[in-house]
Amino acid sequence: MLANYILHHIVELESLLEGVAAAIGSSGVLITADMIGRNGHMRWPEALGIITALWGTLPEKLKYNHQLRVTDHAFNNWDCCRDGGFEGVRAQDILPLLVNRFHIEKFLAAGNLTDVFCDRLYGPNFDPGVPAHTQWWRTPLFR
Repeated sequence: MLANYILHHIVELESLLEGVAAAIGSSGVLITADMIGRNGHMRWPEALGIITALWGTLPEKLKYNHQLRVTDHAFNNWDCCRDGGFEGVRAQDILPLLVNRFHIEKFLAAGNLTDVFCDRLYGPNFDPGVPAHTQWWRTPLFR
């Protein structure tokens, strides 16, 4: 069974995963890629401190928010599900629920720090071929 960037939208995640477990049985496989992190796609406090410090070092043009079409002079730790939406509503529950129901054979984690700079909001601002867009990763925050 394949679940591609959907689990973080499901309010009744326990019921869904129970159904998946029953459907695949002991010989099936669940493959998933998803946004696991804080609910609402917020930053964990440890990541937020680094991003906030780093944000102050970025040129203004790299802080342009393509979704809202504004420059975010300060980093906004936006809660994407605060207005009753389902964006990231169960993001922080995915991993514990998977671990409790399935045998995890492989797990790859990336994000919470990096996704801010490569997702749809700010990612288009960064060009890896432009040294000024990559030099900020070499700050003391990452040593």
